[in-house]
Amino acid sequence: MLVIAILRLSLLSLPILGWAYNLPRCIPNHTTVASDHEPTPSSDVTSSQPNPFLTETHRGDVTWYEQGLGACGNIYDDSSMTAAVSHLMYDQWPGYTSKGNPNTNPLCGPSTGSPCGLSKACHKPLSATVHYGESSIQVLIVDRCEGCHLHDIDITPTAFNALIGDLDIGRVHNVSWSFDR
Repeated sequence: MLVIAILRLSLLSLPILGWAYNLPRCIPNHTTVASDHEPTPSSDVTSSQPNPFLTETHRGDVTWYEQGLGACGNIYDDSSMTAAVSHLMYDQWPGYTSKGNPNTNPLCGPSTGSPCGLSKACHKPLSATVHYGESSIQVLIVDRCEGCHLHDIDITPTAFNALIGDLDIGRVHNVSWSFDR
């Protein structure tokens, strides 16, 4: 008996389901698009628009990492005063499309004409000054940090020692830094 009642209710709901199925066709020019992708910054940034990354003072964590071939295509070692910015900043840098070659990111600085990946620098990197307490250092931005938050900066062991004085600390919060202009 219960099975028959369920079957009757199911059959009664078919016309309602058919009406609901046709409902979007009754709304002219109505389109819904769903996407699981995050919005990406516009690539049509003109040179007349100020780059917010260049003009603001960033506050975040400083960490250190071992150097090598950076995202900008240059090779550095741990004794260099170089740094990586967050992947979020690197990938949203005005004028860069993340589908492209990371060596072409305007953040890397102007090309020197040398091929990337060799011992000669293929870019003239942008510089930044990092402040912590009474200490400050200048670093060249040559890489992309996948594990960093937007305003964090990842520097070489030599730079970390110059700023903090102890590699064993590993991470320091509330450091400020800005691009040199």
